[in-house]
Amino acid sequence: MNRVATKEDGDGGRCQSGTKTRILDAAERIFTDKGFRGTSLRELTAEARVNIAAVNYHFGSKEALLQAVLERRLVPLKKVQRNRLEMIRKNAQAASVRPSVHGALHAFFGPMISLHDSGQAADGFIRFLGQSFSEQSDTISETFLRHIEPVQILLFDILAEALPHMSHDCLSWRLNFALGSMIHSMSMDHFPSLLPNMVPSISYATMTRCMLDFIAAGLEAPCAQYPSPG
Repeated sequence: MNRVATKEDGDGGRCQSGTKTRILDAAERIFTDKGFRGTSLRELTAEARVNIAAVNYHFGSKEALLQAVLERRLVPLKKVQRNRLEMIRKNAQAASVRPSVHGALHAFFGPMISLHDSGQAADGFIRFLGQSFSEQSDTISETFLRHIEPVQILLFDILAEALPHMSHDCLSWRLNFALGSMIHSMSMDHFPSLLPNMVPSISYATMTRCMLDFIAAGLEAPCAQYPSPG
């Protein structure tokens, strides 16, 4: 009895998978260059060398394609971050000490920073994230938060264990500053420096160590009681 071939069958499955990957790669590149709103399906299909029917078949809509582009990088990223953060907490508990602030920061930021050195496609995703944050798209913000927020909460909890004297309000603001510093630092290869004549050229690895030292020192500094607005 003859059976209809499916996507998982032999060369047909590999072809379908290759088409889907090509669309994702093209979408990541062109969304980075032109932004999500500034990219038309016609431009996207030309970049991927496919027709609109292929995009609709694999993703259903431009918004669903954007979500898939984000999730392709964010799902494995958050898994590595969670595993490293849980190891920091486990090792601290085994030694009956507080978690290391610097260790927790490296466990969270390290996998993001590693994208820079893991190939041109992954490095492009950093640019894509930087571009995405400025577009204020519901799809972008909701997808990013759904995947990263649980890991951010874990990081916050571990930092609260490391800094038990610090109020949660103060720690929340400082962690927000840390995330902003990370996003800016990761984008410096692709966007102008805020101090172009004052920032020396250093390797990405050195910049990473400098950034983590800066963030750790800021988090550990005494926290003053700031007056509430009103």
